[in-house]
Amino acid sequence: MSSGSQEEESTTSSSRAATAPRRRKDALGRLARLGRLARTVAPLGFTRLLWRVRYILERRHNRRFGTRDRRYRWCGSGPPPLAPDAATVLGRSELRSPLPRTLVGEQPTSPVVPEEGRGLGSEARIDWRLDDPSTDRLGIVDLHEHGWSLDLAHEASNAGPGSRAAAEEYRRLVDHWIDHCSLGARGSLDLAWNSHVLSGRICHWVAGFAVARSEVFEVAPDFERRFLETLWVQAAFLHDHVEWDVRGNHLVRNALALALAGRLFDGEATQEWIRAAERITSLVLETQMLGDGAHDEGSPHYHLQVMDELLRISILLPGTGLPVRVRSAWRRMADWLVALAAPFDEPEFPCSREVPALNDGPPIRYARVRDSLAAGDPDASQTHWGSVPPDGLTLLRHSGHVVWRSAVWHLIFDVGDFGSRQQPGHGHADALQLVARAFGRSLFIDFGSSTYDRCPRRAFERSTAAHNTVTVDGQDSAEIWDVFRVGRRPRCFDVEADEPEGELVAGASHDGFTHLPGAPVHRRIVRTEGDRLIIEDRVNGRGQHHVEGGFLIDPHWRLTPGGDASWHLRAGSEDLLLEVTGPSDLRVEERPQEIVLSSGQWVPALRWTWSWSGSLPINVRISLTPRDSRGQGKSGT
Repeated sequence: MSSGSQEEESTTSSSRAATAPRRRKDALGRLARLGRLARTVAPLGFTRLLWRVRYILERRHNRRFGTRDRRYRWCGSGPPPLAPDAATVLGRSELRSPLPRTLVGEQPTSPVVPEEGRGLGSEARIDWRLDDPSTDRLGIVDLHEHGWSLDLAHEASNAGPGSRAAAEEYRRLVDHWIDHCSLGARGSLDLAWNSHVLSGRICHWVAGFAVARSEVFEVAPDFERRFLETLWVQAAFLHDHVEWDVRGNHLVRNALALALAGRLFDGEATQEWIRAAERITSLVLETQMLGDGAHDEGSPHYHLQVMDELLRISILLPGTGLPVRVRSAWRRMADWLVALAAPFDEPEFPCSREVPALNDGPPIRYARVRDSLAAGDPDASQTHWGSVPPDGLTLLRHSGHVVWRSAVWHLIFDVGDFGSRQQPGHGHADALQLVARAFGRSLFIDFGSSTYDRCPRRAFERSTAAHNTVTVDGQDSAEIWDVFRVGRRPRCFDVEADEPEGELVAGASHDGFTHLPGAPVHRRIVRTEGDRLIIEDRVNGRGQHHVEGGFLIDPHWRLTPGGDASWHLRAGSEDLLLEVTGPSDLRVEERPQEIVLSSGQWVPALRWTWSWSGSLPINVRISLTPRDSRGQGKSGT
């Protein structure tokens, strides 16, 4: 063999040896991702996987099926016929209000994009944002649910100076949407015709038609016909694409949209839509309502959304026997929501009037809770729903929340398993989190979520590090990944909750870190001694680990050092002394973090954290003691 061949063979061997570790690493990475995928899909059930595969294959092979599929074309000689009682049924005020919005902020997203030097009139650019549905996903969902169209319909019906312009703008924008976003248009399937978004748009279109039929539609018969034909097509498509693969709150909105379209139109197809709405609603009541009244996704935002939509369904399907069952479930759901709420009126503290976000969704102002309860029970202001619940312990056993109220504290301690088996995608890795209010003001907060984009912020907002609990080795207590995926899920155990001699004693452990070396287990005890709050965290296990805990502090509290291992938390005239005890090498620091309020405003906040590295176990004790103006402990502490 020549020397050149020997050198070439030696170089090839060296190259193979150098790339072998990388190939092994890539193979292990593929195996890890495969295992994560298996843990994600295993709890979902075979039926849901089949529905998902069916919808994926249909979309891939029929990207433009709307242009040639007669199932989704109105073929009648005139517009779809309206039901004889449509005006009476849809005239109910409860059916004319906009749906709850997931996007934070006060106004629905508009398709009108003002250009420099132009206003918002007919010359302004219209953008349906179909090119990149992965960026600002919540904004695009909000845009295509057409909440803005219902606002225009209400403005057109008010007979004010701008009513005529609002009617013209309604017709202009909806006509433009039909031209550019109908089924089969390029890019429309990904979000514009996503069944959840489609359901929201059907609800807003039906409501807008009922609100402003004479002002917007009857004066423009060609537009009215086109509008009704497109609305019929959307309902027919939704009937064939109910979200059996996603389930959760999506099924409720699907049922509401089908019920609304079924009561608007007349004909054989509409009866199928109504029967489908009845079946879906019955299944939701059987499978998504927990024994303590919680909706099983564990999010107050989606819980309130489901309450509102179930109430509308009960109005639309009066002769089915469902309204009695819906009302019963609705009342239990209302009790659960009020058990979490803290209706203290402190205008200068915006967070203090909100129900904690807990998992996905923005924080909820208590005024919205109150209005929703009043819609379902006109006498709510005369019941316990209109007042502050009594002091003491409430254990919401099925959803896993310990709630404590006293003269000083309002606490929500999460002792439940991770999210929903049906729809875990809205859950966060927040096992054993503590949300706290002191003197009626938010103190330790959970602001929920601000985005559904595939981005670092979404990953952080779902992570354990974003919540008021403990992490081990930087790992999450649940295996969250992508935008809505969950693999390994923690289980809480050894739950206790009692109030001996009028004091709170609550505790729980979870196994979310036991897959790590040494099988760490986090246990948290929350208790009171008079007005003092004590939080004890213990991580058991073996080996060397990095453990970190902390609390996100409402931005209206000021945190200042108070001495050796102590800090003062001050808001107005209130003063809390925060003290921490633990290993001698425990490190404490403050980290800046931005949070979003229910108004959509971003504000700076602080996360107070402790961290430690060493051999398990570790114990950390945190106490918060109210102080008077002289710096002394208040009575009872």
